[in-house]
Amino acid sequence: MNIIRNADIARKYRVSRSAVTVWVQNALANKNNIQTTEIDGKFFVLDNANNSSELNFLAEEGRKHRSKESHAEVEPKPEFYKIFNESEIIEIIRDLEVRKEINFKFSYKNKGAVYWDDFYTRGLEDGSYLNPKRVMNLLRHSDDLILQRIKTTDYLNIIELAPGNSKPTKDFIATLKATGRLKNYIAIDISQEMLNICRKNINKWFPDLNFIEHLADIERTKFDEIFFNYSDENTTNIVLDVGSTIGNHRDMIEALSNIKSGLSSKDIFVFSNGIDLETNRTTFSYFRVDESVLQDTLIPSMLNFDVDEMILSNKFDELSSSKLETIKLDKDYSLTFKIKNKIVILKFKKDEEITIWRQLRNSIDSLVFDLDRAGLKLAGLNTQADYSHFLAICETNNK
Repeated sequence: MNIIRNADIARKYRVSRSAVTVWVQNALANKNNIQTTEIDGKFFVLDNANNSSELNFLAEEGRKHRSKESHAEVEPKPEFYKIFNESEIIEIIRDLEVRKEINFKFSYKNKGAVYWDDFYTRGLEDGSYLNPKRVMNLLRHSDDLILQRIKTTDYLNIIELAPGNSKPTKDFIATLKATGRLKNYIAIDISQEMLNICRKNINKWFPDLNFIEHLADIERTKFDEIFFNYSDENTTNIVLDVGSTIGNHRDMIEALSNIKSGLSSKDIFVFSNGIDLETNRTTFSYFRVDESVLQDTLIPSMLNFDVDEMILSNKFDELSSSKLETIKLDKDYSLTFKIKNKIVILKFKKDEEITIWRQLRNSIDSLVFDLDRAGLKLAGLNTQADYSHFLAICETNNK
């Protein structure tokens, strides 16, 4: 039994990778005649005569559709207004208008959380997404550094920012729990669905550990009050942001400053990110697993962009020292939002690119500089053997 992978289908039939992902999803829902097979929980397209005919038909139909439409007037789907609150919708509008960008943080909401968890889990299993193992290794090699800094405190809390499914920090939590001093695990995320996945895992792994959650946007929240609720003279908070999420923020220094605002003099902040090296600039983990395509195009789909006809691409932006993922629009669009009794119309041209994912890459020199600007100081540092990622242990800068 032979299969043909989605990337090969996209190349052979000259369509976008997202279009192939949609075809496979439609096949599973019996909306087309593509034949699939399941291998280790993942569905693949069979390489046979039936599928060759069906794939060619779908590709030709798509091209006919594109040739007839040069402009589309669209508005967000009803679910968009249910998932996002007014301030989030206004942020999305302004980002699209001014920056031609959709902030990736919003893609973790609703079913995006499930797509992320599936992408993460399958990518970890088949080796297409290496970041989880990097984080696990970095935390393992930093255990002694962290334990040394908290040896005199009576009690500990873990506060994990953007915890995802918490799989990379599972062993680290177990290490702290073994000290007999761990009181609470506090998860903070913009997505309630992501928090639900995190809670399920933590309760399964550590049923007697007190789980607390907070729904908050790291880019827009000062953490002084939240962290203060879990601080006392006998307790140290270990704040974690170890999924390289810190690099996804448009303004890393602002995010670091928000975190620093909540740290006491005895708390520590531990975070990871990618290192800016020439060899790292062309390596992308995204778009290797189908679920990542579904997550990354979730918001454009809600906005009624025709994502299955668009080209997804990646590049490194020298100006911002960031890796970017973009979608190239297949036609002109007029996108109408209705918010606060106002109508806002955004216009886009064919072949314009909209950024849907970004990650700032740090050099070690820039890391120290950025920490200082945010009021933090570096207390410890570990890097991967291949120098692709670092893990930093930080404290407040009392100068």
